[in-house]
Amino acid sequence: MDKRANRNRNHNPIQKDGVNCCLFACLFFWRKLFKEATNDFTETGLVRRRWDILRVVIDFGDATKSEEENVDQATSAKHCYYMFCCL
Repeated sequence: MDKRANRNRNHNPIQKDGVNCCLFACLFFWRKLFKEATNDFTETGLVRRRWDILRVVIDFGDATKSEEENVDQATSAKHCYYMFCCL
């Protein structure tokens, strides 16, 4: 029997509830880009990661906006709210 079949290849945390699925998916990609991401998976740590991801998304959105675009602020706020709820 091949020894590789018995190895646990999951190096990521396992989701144990029904509300953090998007957060764990985002954390997977977050670690690919940001190597210093912490491994704090306590309730407080997960809330902190949600805010970190939201802050990066908003900063990225602000950085990519051009001056010619007329962005509807209410629509932007609504999209950020829905995205944050998913996280």
